[in-house]
Amino acid sequence: MEPSIYVMLRGGLPITTAIFSVIFLAKKLNKNHIFGLALTVIGITIVGLSGLVNGSSGGNDNFVLGLIFCMLSLVGNAIQFIIEEKLLAKNYLHPLQLVGYEGMWGLCLSTIAVTVASFTACDNAEYYCNSGHLESISDAFWMMGNNSGLVVAIIITMITLGFFNFFGLTITKYLSSLARALIMMSVTVIVWIYSLIILGQKFYFLQLVGFLGVVLGNVIYQ
Repeated sequence: MEPSIYVMLRGGLPITTAIFSVIFLAKKLNKNHIFGLALTVIGITIVGLSGLVNGSSGGNDNFVLGLIFCMLSLVGNAIQFIIEEKLLAKNYLHPLQLVGYEGMWGLCLSTIAVTVASFTACDNAEYYCNSGHLESISDAFWMMGNNSGLVVAIIITMITLGFFNFFGLTITKYLSSLARALIMMSVTVIVWIYSLIILGQKFYFLQLVGFLGVVLGNVIYQ
């Protein structure tokens, strides 16, 4: 799945967040909210059909699987946003404090997952296999020890993700989780333009139509 299609499909995050906001936070949606969300759904559908028709990422089977996982991630993110809003509303928590808690739990869970994957055997002929196992901790440290650029990239990623989560939680605390989901959609503009200009992704008119639907839907919602 091409990066721009993935990010535009992520435009469905305000929809799942809005649904859970109504269910779990007892929030009410006005007519402009419902119309904006509906338009976003139409835009996402057009983008998905565009990728499927044009065979993005070398095969419709892989693309459909990518769509399924992408939609599941929307539900997971929406649940995370709602829980964060509840925590920030009911408890005296600074956004940085919550970022620290999430980072700590993320580190613990990732350590467990990587450890299990390191002892899970696989066929070396498969692209996801690493020295006979799904993961190799020793190979990871070897690559970092022999590639300073990789270490710099990891550090930069950690810092930028920290700021990203801090800013996101600050918006959630002082505005709402739905406002955070909507603001995140501005990323679609940057990624789509970058994919076309830098990565040389082929331009499809349906993607443009779907992209405009996502953006317009978010604007109407606000």
